[in-house]
Amino acid sequence: MGSQAETSTEFEYVLVGAGPAGLQAAYFLEKSKRSYVVLEAGPVAGNFFVRNPRHRQLISINKRFNGFPEDEYNLRHDWNSLISDDPKMRFTNYTDKLFPSADTVVEYFNDYAKKFKLNIMYNTRVEKISHDRDGVSFVLRTKGGTTYKAQVVVMACGAMEENIPDIPGAELCATYNTHN
Repeated sequence: MGSQAETSTEFEYVLVGAGPAGLQAAYFLEKSKRSYVVLEAGPVAGNFFVRNPRHRQLISINKRFNGFPEDEYNLRHDWNSLISDDPKMRFTNYTDKLFPSADTVVEYFNDYAKKFKLNIMYNTRVEKISHDRDGVSFVLRTKGGTTYKAQVVVMACGAMEENIPDIPGAELCATYNTHN
């Protein structure tokens, strides 16, 4: 059995997760020309929404028709859009449904990532995070054996499907991905 060669990549910031929080942080890091990478375990941005919610409709209301003329007010009350300098990149432009489809939010997140050329490594699951020997930087090891080093780590993992605590009776609980 051969060993996989390790590679090391250094960034100022490493973000774990390409959901809404990871994408939003990456947008501002990209805009400020910072050294960063987003490590996403799944094959797409917003991978959680590929399977969840199971009924395929968001419970966050699409605020497309809220009736106020002030753009800033409307954006502050928009529950699904990510912030950017491009008003065309608002979720409200993707659908007019009051309770939008989870598939639409996945499409929107991936369009957002492409439009702003966010530095995302897909299919990259972080398995271990530790400090380096000097205790200043973080070292992130991925399932594939790649090691990333960063001064700052942002955990943008969102709802974790497999995070079941080791307590008596936990096996009886319905998790987000198992309830109907």
